[in-house]
Amino acid sequence: MQDTLERAFKGFGQIRDAERGRAWLFSILVRVFIDHLRRRRGKPETDPIDEDRLPAPVAAPKRPRWADVTADDLQAAVTKLPADVREVYRMHALEGKDYVLIAEALAIPRAPSAPGSSARAGSSRSSSRRRTNVEEGP
Repeated sequence: MQDTLERAFKGFGQIRDAERGRAWLFSILVRVFIDHLRRRRGKPETDPIDEDRLPAPVAAPKRPRWADVTADDLQAAVTKLPADVREVYRMHALEGKDYVLIAEALAIPRAPSAPGSSARAGSSRSSSRRRTNVEEGP
């Protein structure tokens, strides 16, 4: 585009019919584009790759341990949890209850700073223990 405007500026005095200025600019644009294609002909599209400078291939990441956990493994890990922690887990993970409702239902005392935080701590403990139980196996 810049080449087109540069050529038009240089040849502005040669324009015959000012009414056809748009067509004149378009013809310059077409010629600039064709010249560009001619210059590129025979040149490679990209630079050749220097394979010696390529980084070494990266090994595929290891499959995470949780990817192989089955529903039976999870159920076995949950059954190993202490009853109170298992109940918090069941109410939160399976029933979708929030921690405030869980704390009220199980008569878990509230911490003064955050409602339901004791139930949240119980759920956190259940997650940690469940993870340990799954990793250890049945």
